[in-house]
Amino acid sequence: WERGLSVLGVQDRPHLCLTESFWDESIQVATERFYILDAQDNRVTRYAASTQAYTNETYQTMLEDCGFSSIHIYPSLCGIADETQPDLFVLVSTKI
Repeated sequence: WERGLSVLGVQDRPHLCLTESFWDESIQVATERFYILDAQDNRVTRYAASTQAYTNETYQTMLEDCGFSSIHIYPSLCGIADETQPDLFVLVSTKI
């Protein structure tokens, strides 16, 4: 949780933000839910964000299915592994 004066639709008002995160292995989706309690009127506003996970092979297949070719996967924007962000990578491809 966190408290503050400005977050997700609550501008310059005291609030409490509760956060819930979970992973659904069966569909490879991470979901984060936010519950914002407005301290002035006790109203609760709910937000959610989900992120779909894919394998490198699935990314490649999706790009090919959309007409892309020459698909390359790099460990970072500079082409070498970045130990501070080991789970990030770069996809480069061509579509003519």
